[in-house]
Amino acid sequence: RRKPHQKMVAAEAEAEGDGEASGFKARGNALFAAGKAAEAIVEYEKALALAPERGLRCTVLCNRAACYLKLDDYAKCAADCTAALEVEVRVKALFRRAKAWAALGDVEKAFQDAAKCATMDATNAEAVELARDLKGKVTRKLERQGAWQSPTAKVATRIKDGTGQTLEETFRAGAALATNEGASDFWRSGACLVAAERVVLVNDIQAARFLSACCLASEDQVPLDQLLPLGRMGKERIAEAVDNDFALIIVAANVADALNADLRADDDDAGLIEEAQAPSLEDFVADVADAALGLGGDDKGKNGNGNDGGEKVAKAKAKAAKAKAKEGGLDVLAKWLGPAAQEDDAKKKKKKKKKKGLSASSFSSSERGVDVHRAEKRACERLRKRYASRLAKYSLTDDYDGLWVGLWRLLDADDEKLRRKAQGAVARILKAIAAPAPMGSTHDLEFHEDQADLSPRDFLEKLLDMATTAEVEQDDNGGGGSVSKELRERRRRASLVVGYNLASSHLGAKAQQRCFETPVEVMQLIATKDAVAETLGAEVLAAASACEEGRGFLGPLVATGALEALMSDSQMPKAARSAAATAVSRLGLAAKALKAGAAETGRLLEAAVKLCQEEGGDGDDQRTARERGVEVIASLSGNSAVKEEIAHGSSRLAKKCLEALCGAAGKNAKGSDPVAYGIACALSNVTVTNDELRRRHFREKEMEITPEQYDELMRVTKQKADDDRDDDTEELASARRRKVVLADGASLLARLATSGPPSKNTAEKLAETFANLAKDADLRGTLIQQGGFKACVALASADNTQTDACRTNAAHALAKILVTTNPNTLTDAQALSAVRPLLWVCRQFGAFELVHFEACLALTNLLSLGPEAKRRLVDDKGIHALEYLMFSENKMVMRAATEALTNLVPNKTFLAHLKKPDKLKIWLAFARESQGGSGEDTDERDAKEYVAMARAAGGCLAMATSTDDDELCELVAKEQNAPSTILDVLRLDEPSLVHRCAVLVRNLADDPRSRPILLERIPDLAKALRHAKGAFAQVPLVANALLDALTAVEAPPGRHDDDDV
Repeated sequence: RRKPHQKMVAAEAEAEGDGEASGFKARGNALFAAGKAAEAIVEYEKALALAPERGLRCTVLCNRAACYLKLDDYAKCAADCTAALEVEVRVKALFRRAKAWAALGDVEKAFQDAAKCATMDATNAEAVELARDLKGKVTRKLERQGAWQSPTAKVATRIKDGTGQTLEETFRAGAALATNEGASDFWRSGACLVAAERVVLVNDIQAARFLSACCLASEDQVPLDQLLPLGRMGKERIAEAVDNDFALIIVAANVADALNADLRADDDDAGLIEEAQAPSLEDFVADVADAALGLGGDDKGKNGNGNDGGEKVAKAKAKAAKAKAKEGGLDVLAKWLGPAAQEDDAKKKKKKKKKKGLSASSFSSSERGVDVHRAEKRACERLRKRYASRLAKYSLTDDYDGLWVGLWRLLDADDEKLRRKAQGAVARILKAIAAPAPMGSTHDLEFHEDQADLSPRDFLEKLLDMATTAEVEQDDNGGGGSVSKELRERRRRASLVVGYNLASSHLGAKAQQRCFETPVEVMQLIATKDAVAETLGAEVLAAASACEEGRGFLGPLVATGALEALMSDSQMPKAARSAAATAVSRLGLAAKALKAGAAETGRLLEAAVKLCQEEGGDGDDQRTARERGVEVIASLSGNSAVKEEIAHGSSRLAKKCLEALCGAAGKNAKGSDPVAYGIACALSNVTVTNDELRRRHFREKEMEITPEQYDELMRVTKQKADDDRDDDTEELASARRRKVVLADGASLLARLATSGPPSKNTAEKLAETFANLAKDADLRGTLIQQGGFKACVALASADNTQTDACRTNAAHALAKILVTTNPNTLTDAQALSAVRPLLWVCRQFGAFELVHFEACLALTNLLSLGPEAKRRLVDDKGIHALEYLMFSENKMVMRAATEALTNLVPNKTFLAHLKKPDKLKIWLAFARESQGGSGEDTDERDAKEYVAMARAAGGCLAMATSTDDDELCELVAKEQNAPSTILDVLRLDEPSLVHRCAVLVRNLADDPRSRPILLERIPDLAKALRHAKGAFAQVPLVANALLDALTAVEAPPGRHDDDDV
């Protein structure tokens, strides 16, 4: 430690040093002021050498920095400012360093210092101006560097400029960013064009993957002008790329879509590319499909025995990759040569024209409509010829035989998914090139026509020629090496028939006749014990029975009983048995040979039940068997005796048919499943009589003849035998409906209706069945418990997805349920959800009057729930819908609509509606409408309906005038027909009407505003009330109401004012 005298000596020395340093600083300042910056630096260095205290040191460093700045020595200036700022933060040091950084070109650092300086001293105008100037420079620099660009724009810039990362890494980053918006940026910027060039030049896999990601993320058609380089790629390079990666297949599929869009473009529309450029891209798509479909099988024998575990895994991966590539190749082929239905294109074109501004009046006249239809027809024919010409280009030359060989091979692939895709590709190609049949033909598409381009027959011959190609002899089915060449060819022929049948049953029959000389060959195919052959043979049998030409082909099998034997043979596979059962049912129904009690029908029904209930086996095989079993049951369910057998069973059925039918859907059934339609059809038929079905048909067609008259006409003309009489009754149908509900059929139907969603045809049948089941009042509670109510709401509320018939039947089922169900037993959500569907069906003027009647009754019931139900109906514009039905020709509908509206009181919107001009006049007229029942043309039932309608209208007026709405009372009293209505009703002998009229009079007399008007307009009102009171003296309720009304009318004028005080 220093001693006190030592500390004193040190302090004196330091003070002396600071004083000396201050002297050097003062001389430096004088020199700097004289413009001698270099000499000033020397003095400042002397001052710093004396190690002055912190404040002085900071000042000297700032001053020397100013000298360096003046001498343009910016680096030393910045260094002195930094040293000064380490001692103490000063505005001058920041400002001078900002200038130095700016001079050195580091505008970011300069801006930071200038901004901080301006913040510390906002009055320093020079610092503020410098900060503003530097901010502009920093912004411009960052813009040049792309700092404000999105990640996709940065990647696009790097792809085009080839800067930053390696292109491989850049393409990988771009593929990751290729979302919908990202893909749009890449297409607009031209990055995809660069990627396409890279694919062509060096077969860059990452560039191809980048292109495929952009294609997948694009919502619209890909810009073909960005992909034009791919047309120069060549077959060999495409084959190499497809063999290495899947990406190019995705690109080709999108190019095919875009080419088809270009092909479908109107003549006056601008195409996506020049017409001369299209062939190169078409060749690219063809080459990709050729390469994908021509890939080898499982590479047997290439790598030794394949006993090594890693080798087996590698082989399995390679096989899976090639299967995926073939699947993609089939997608490319289907999109390129078999695009979406032309009908959809016509619809899109129509929408496009509407968007362009064509008014509806442009198509208002029938002549113009015919012209538009003809133009669309010509456009479809022109488009068909273009597709046929494209197919001819690539099939009439040997250059692309590999493509058709690949398709031919995959027609009998062991992988069912690949096989189905190959059949689907054939069907789509046929739909695109086949000419429509002339009007009046029994078929839809022509098999052959005289034309320069390929017809379906020519395409069939082209594929059959592939059987003789040397390449086909190679095994390419991944595990099909044990299959003989002869069997493989027969399998492919059968699969080809299935593909043709998918396009059209007529085309399928023609292909069947060409591929198989006799049906025995099909039976032999089924008997081979080969799984693929059995499945394909069964599908040929089922397809053959679908049209008249095919049924003739199966004639020998029917004559020998081979089909029935196959159907009943438990040793045969499910697919074969189910196909045989389907064929037998179709053939029998077509020939009208299946009678309810016939042995053939019993065997067929038993076979169908077994197919629906059998367990085990392959999932797809089991599903197909169930679908066909359900189809057979549905086809037989049109016969009344068979309906009884389905519902109640019989001695010839070992298992119950109804349980089998309901179980065929499985636990995870959806409405979109193919089996759903068959189940819905069968249950719809079982739950109704054929007589009711015929009556519905006659009503829908608005036929002037009755079903009974039609039957008599058929018997007289001997078109219907006496033994064809239908003995089904409504009682039998009711018993069957009970069986369906007890078998949880309603629960199954609800599951099908609320999942999937169901197709339009399936939904229509489901709604029809629910309407049938809701006929029985004692089943309606069970329907609600099993989810039928919720399902009907879903079916009736599907605005644009279901047909009007479906929605009407579903709403009718809801109405039936709600007519007899206490709405308080439902949840609020359940009850209120039915309001909108019921109102919708009330607005359907073409619906049956019974539907309108029961819908109004259901709404009346729902409105008793309270204000929320009333508000829901009003919000859905239900007042106008019900008011329209008040003028129905059917008196029951009129009464039900009036009652429903009456239940809206005291809803304020409805009361406001009543106060509109002429509304009260209508209700007063309806209140006295009971007299309409006295006419000669009115029967007793209509007379009762008139009274009920008048009762509802009178009740509405009585309740409405008892509310706090004084204006309404005044308007009723002022209404022109009010006096005559009141007096006429008081003279009636119907107690309920007189009672309501008495309440109305009392309400009007109690209201201060309406009372004087009422008494002035009806001076004999008291007399009329006394007379009515005497007439109903024995009816206490009415007599008391009349007494109250009389008391109110005869009360002193000032009584009401006193009461108010």
